[in-house]
Amino acid sequence: VFVRNQNQSEIRLVLLRRGGDRETLGVLGPRQADVYAVSWPREEVLTLDLELLGGFRYRVPPLRVSPGDQVDVIVAPDVRRTTLFRR
Repeated sequence: VFVRNQNQSEIRLVLLRRGGDRETLGVLGPRQADVYAVSWPREEVLTLDLELLGGFRYRVPPLRVSPGDQVDVIVAPDVRRTTLFRR
């Protein structure tokens, strides 16, 4: 999962696993980017929460992904316009 934070706030990227488990992938500062390896054994829906400083949380619209897919997350300046897509 490639993540580019175009927002002015630090964000915590949280993966919501099947069954409700939450896995923190990482924390990105303003205007930073990083890559996270995620174990994904079968086709299912990828759901992410973005947590910003100050307690604001945004759930990115889900995306169906399969093992081996490369996923990009672009956190927009207005976090509600964040995009999630397969390459």
